[in-house]
Order: sequence, then C-alpha cells, then structure tokens
Amino acid sequence: MGVVWRAVHRPDGTPVAVKVLTPNAADREDFILAIKEEIRAVAGLNHPNVIWIHDHGEVGPEAAEASGGALVEGGPWLALEFCEGKTLRELAPKLDWEGIRAVLLDLLGALAHAHAHGVIHRDIKLANVLVGGARPGIKLTDFGIMYAQERRDGKGDAAAPVNAGTPAYMAPEQLLGWEDAQGPWTDLYQFGVMAWKLITWGCPAEGDVRQLMLAKNAEQWVPFKPVVPVPDGVEAWLMRLMKRWPEERFRCAADAAYALKQLGRAPRGERKIPEGLWNADSTTLMGSEEMLDELLESIPPAKQAAPVVCNPLPRDWREVETNATLPASLIGAGLGLFGLRMVPVIGREAERDALWTGLASVHRSRTPRVVVLRGPVGSGKTHLADWMCRKAEEVGGGIAVRGTYAIGGGALQGVEQAIARYLRCIGATREEVERRVDAVFDRFAVGDADEAAHLVALLHPEDEEGAPRVEFRHRAERHELLARFLERLARERPVVLFLDDV
Repeated sequence: MGVVWRAVHRPDGTPVAVKVLTPNAADREDFILAIKEEIRAVAGLNHPNVIWIHDHGEVGPEAAEASGGALVEGGPWLALEFCEGKTLRELAPKLDWEGIRAVLLDLLGALAHAHAHGVIHRDIKLANVLVGGARPGIKLTDFGIMYAQERRDGKGDAAAPVNAGTPAYMAPEQLLGWEDAQGPWTDLYQFGVMAWKLITWGCPAEGDVRQLMLAKNAEQWVPFKPVVPVPDGVEAWLMRLMKRWPEERFRCAADAAYALKQLGRAPRGERKIPEGLWNADSTTLMGSEEMLDELLESIPPAKQAAPVVCNPLPRDWREVETNATLPASLIGAGLGLFGLRMVPVIGREAERDALWTGLASVHRSRTPRVVVLRGPVGSGKTHLADWMCRKAEEVGGGIAVRGTYAIGGGALQGVEQAIARYLRCIGATREEVERRVDAVFDRFAVGDADEAAHLVALLHPEDEEGAPRVEFRHRAERHELLARFLERLARERPVVLFLDDV
C-alpha cells in the first residue's frame, strides 16, 4: 500500500526516507487511516531500536504535478530517519550466534517499549528490520498494520484488517482475525518465526495460507537445522515463542529476553550454508470465509497456561531507561508531531526512586503497597505515575491497570473504569465485553464462568435480549469481585494499579 522514497531535507541536506501511499492506495480510506495511525504510533515511541519519525504532512499540488502521477495530491506522507537500505535479511549471512542473540535482544527491547505504549506491530519480519544509518544499530520499522491496544478513550483499534499481515510469520489468532485474542504475544509469535529464519535460513512451516495454518495449529514444524552453532535450549526457546495458544507463550518481550539471556555459549563449529536463500515475504490481506471456516475446524483444544518465566525486576530504574539518542533535528520540521511525542520525565529522581522501591518491595514480599502522589495541579503527578506504569510493563515488572475518577462517580468508579480500560471494554457491546473477559480469563487462567458473568454484568450492566441478568445487592459484592480479579491478575506478577484524581 505504500512506497518509500529517498529524499533530502533541503535546509540542511539531511537524507531522509519519505513514505507515501501508492496512487491506488491513496484513494482508499482504510489505507489513509493506516498510515495516519502509523504516524501516531511511531511518533509516540522513543527507543534506540525503533525508527524515528521526523515529520508528516500531505502531498501538495506542486509535488503531485511534478511527480507525474506517482504522488496523489492530499495523500499523507511521513519522513523517517534514513537507514542505508539494508535489512536484517541481508545482514543475516554475516552473523554468528552471538551476533544473532544481540540482534534478537535489541529487537525484544524495541518490542517491550512499543508494547508498554500500547502498540502491537503485527508485521514482525526480517524485511521490517533496517540496519545502519546516522544512529548505529538495527531499527524496527513499518508499523503500517499496527494495532493500538488503547486510545485516549480507552478503546482498542486497528486501521488495517485484524487478519492482515505476512502469513508465514502470523500467529494463529491473527490469521483467523481474532481481534480480542491479539496482543504482545502475537508479536512474540512473529518474532519467533523471524528468529527461526535468522538461525536456519528457512521457515518453520511452508506452503499456502491453508497449509501454514494447519501446520501452526498442530505445531508441526520442519526439522530445526541451524546454519551456525547454537547453544542447547535455543530450539525449546523458539518453540515456546511459537506455541499455538497465547497463554502457552512468553507473556511479554522482557520474559522472552530473560530466557534468551539464560542460554549458554554456542559450541565451536562451522557455518552450514544451506542451498538457496529464503523468498521475500510480502504483507497480505487475508482470505475467504470458507477457508477460515475450514481452519477453525482444525483448531486443537486449548491447553493450560504454561509456567510464567518472569524477568527479575532491575534494582534501579536507571538501568533500563531507554530514551534514544535522537537523530539531528531537521531545521523547520517536526512541529506537527509535538502533540504526539511522548514527553520524557525530566528529573524527579527522588520520586521515581520511591515508586521503584515500592514496586521492588511488592516483588519481594508479595504484599500490596500504596504510594500517594501529592502536588499542585499541573505539577506532573499523572505523567510521573504513567511513567511508572509504562516502565514496569516494559521490563516485565508489573501489569499496569489505569483508571481515573470523575466528580460524583462513587468510591469504586475509578477501579471499575481501570478494569474496563484494561479489558478494552469502554464503549464495547455486551458481546464484545463477554469475548474480552473470556479471553483474559483464559490467558491468565483466572476465575470461572460464574465470576466471568458477574464481571461482564459489572462492566456492561444494561440487560440485552438473551443476556443473563446479574444483580449486585450490596456494594461489598462489587468490591469483592473487583478485588478478586486484581488479585488473580497479580498471581503472575505485581499489578500496578494507577488511580488518577482520587
């Protein structure tokens, strides 16, 4: 849907990459929305291994005329930092195991950062990882079919179809278009396929979309034949990333990175060059209802959630600050992105120390702690608490649940809103609420059908035709239900419950 041009910023001669829609795509509202969502997503990220966006805008009449039809007047564009044109696919033949591991850890760091900001990439593959440029290192790029888990109104949304992607890499829930089942674990599945290709120069499964889905459902992979010596445990690590059911995979990128770091050194040996190279991968919009119906029949029963492998909480938040060294600012560019940028926390080290110490205490004692942030209006209390939530999620140190109190909303209003927001149920229909509650209960192996029904009734109290009616006679019942849900979430790792404007 898009094409990337090499360009130069005239005022200072800085090379940039400009992404625009093709003439056919520029006439489609869904593609226009997708590139606008890519702008919003990338502008809000600040990580050394995520591509940097310089500016955005719309194609003017002079540029459209001068392009001879290649550009469409009014079409959106975005200017990205320029990399040297190489992708991870081209770098792969030069990497030994330690080089591969370093690349994978960098990418997991980029994914952890994106996921902590609510951005699911959904198209992780070798061709979407660029190498080099003014900032050294690899860069995750092409967020064109990303999924925003949460907007400012608390709703999730995807501009592209929920089953768009590159079939060879896609997780089963993405191939089937199960929106409510997609999350960070969906990117981790794709990351696992990419890691397999990086290590073996081949795909774990081959064939058309139907054959791929059947293989993914059954976890029937080709034999694992690395082209470089790798340590014991690599195949098992890959297999966990590519499990059929999300609850069997690593919960977050930080957990996958921790497990990767635990693998030993590779034995001595020579590189085994396979015959030929892999074919290029292309992003695809998925197929027919008949094919999906057939694939649904092949789905095996769900298994119990796998034991959680948690990344230990770093002793100091300073160890994991990931603010990137930014490319040189372009003269006169980027002001239109100001409202989309994530503003870093400056100073406030004593306050951040207190928050981090509180989280560390919960990790050690497994008992809750309350931290109250006080200060005048506009002093940055919300921004500081939001930093804590994102940092805890980025390092795998906590599950962030955020809610805001409104005047006259009642004692539990902020907690109820926090859980609704976490479950992406704000503004959802009764059916959507039921699906999302069931998905979380399955993923975390929490609660039962009766408890799920009560939570649905709490989040969507309006009775609908055929929906079971649940009444809460006392506020204590609502309190108990909310507390039990949070307690069960916290069995995996601490919950960081952020209640604003209490």
